[in-house]
Amino acid sequence: MKLVKGELIATGAELVAAPAVLDLAVGTLSRLPAVRAGAGAGQAVTDFLAGLRAPVETEIRALITTLANPLRIGTLHYALGEESLTRAILAWGPETGADAVLMVSRAEDWAIRTVGADELSDTVASVLLQDIPLSPMSLQKALSPDAALVFLAALHALRAGRLQALLTHDLAPVAFTPGAIAETLENVAEEDFRWPFLFLDKVLPFSLNGLDWEARIPPALVSLADRGLVERVKRSKTTWMLTPLGYQLAVADAQHLTKVGLRVTATTDEDLKGHEAFFFLRSVQDVVMYDLGGREAVIASLAFEDLRTLLTAVLTPPAKALAGGDPKPASAATCGTCGHALAPGAKFCPACGGKVAPVVVGGGDTCASCGAALVAGAKFCAACGAKVGGGS
Repeated sequence: MKLVKGELIATGAELVAAPAVLDLAVGTLSRLPAVRAGAGAGQAVTDFLAGLRAPVETEIRALITTLANPLRIGTLHYALGEESLTRAILAWGPETGADAVLMVSRAEDWAIRTVGADELSDTVASVLLQDIPLSPMSLQKALSPDAALVFLAALHALRAGRLQALLTHDLAPVAFTPGAIAETLENVAEEDFRWPFLFLDKVLPFSLNGLDWEARIPPALVSLADRGLVERVKRSKTTWMLTPLGYQLAVADAQHLTKVGLRVTATTDEDLKGHEAFFFLRSVQDVVMYDLGGREAVIASLAFEDLRTLLTAVLTPPAKALAGGDPKPASAATCGTCGHALAPGAKFCPACGGKVAPVVVGGGDTCASCGAALVAGAKFCAACGAKVGGGS
């Protein structure tokens, strides 16, 4: 660990070791990396803290406490065009007040500091090119989350079809089928941030894996048709196309300059379904928002004044979120990507769909070969494969 220009720079192993050094609880919403502490990490943390002045040590303790046992968490992804991508983790807790702890992954470590809602709002507005004038369309459509996802999947499928047509010197598709949408949704776990739909998936408050899209897509298309975004192709019962309004959104998608994905997760186990999940896409003319946080989704164009008002409200924790509460049990397994609580034996996170790393439990036994913590009852080390207890 070290301090560089007011930022705490730490490896994942040091962050995982820090709560034990500071005698802190690790909660179900923990934002600590999904790595093992490793030999020597605890001592490195102890040595670092011993060299700090009291006020600075208090600040570092607040950062680590909030990451280990936050009351509210978030994920922020943003991209400039299709070239540069930044991913950041957010956490709020009583120790840091209304400010969020911002944790950004670097090549081999993490950079951590506190930020206010205004600074986060400025960052998003800057990424969305607030200095370039807007000509926003008048658009605000409330619909179901399924309908919003199906619409985004339709845009994605059409864009993929256009690219394939360019490669094969064929005509670009102007229509789509429920089957093409289902295929897009079933492949959503691909790590490809170039396309807005896959980018959005990284901040959804739920996993799209394993859902019965054959049953979900038809009513979603009917809902989209009711709101004037898609329509059936004449004399066809299975083929759909975009309406003129739908094409406006398709143009914004195709001509996007920057994009931002933001998720904020609620503060208690009882309220874990109370997510806010946003996707903002800046096109040549418009900023378009997809809000999929609750039971109802919204697709709308935004002025920057409205964007800032929305972000300030979302990024400022309510008073109850800072009131504290009983620490979550340290034994609860959590997703290393989004912090969601995991059921015993889960292989994928139900919140973000991320693959779950093996959960280390038990009485502190470590591998004699590599020093990694051992799973209770393990015969072989999950880190290096060595046989537990020596021998061959």
